[in-house]
Amino acid sequence: MSKSVDDRSPTAKALSKVTEITTISLMMIIPAIIGYFIDQYFGTVILFTAIGLVMGIGAAIWQLIAFVSSQKQLSSSAARKLRPLDDSDFEDSDADQDETEEEDEPKKGGW
Repeated sequence: MSKSVDDRSPTAKALSKVTEITTISLMMIIPAIIGYFIDQYFGTVILFTAIGLVMGIGAAIWQLIAFVSSQKQLSSSAARKLRPLDDSDFEDSDADQDETEEEDEPKKGGW
């Protein structure tokens, strides 16, 4: 089974990553907020707020580790597609450089 190639636009890829990071942030905060309201309802000091905060931080760290490892896998698979340079990549560079140097010289009489 081969992995599908992600052919989405760069904007779509970036928005996907922003969504994942926002979800991780909310995973940390929402359980603490729910715990706060449970504390208000039962009249406890900060018992459920602390429990919600610990659970939220644990879940967020777990999700963050999964997100980072998936990004490492994507970057390592992209790096494998690159090939090292060899001498054939530089053979015609001298001839091309001579042509570009002539084009780069400013022409007299203006911009």
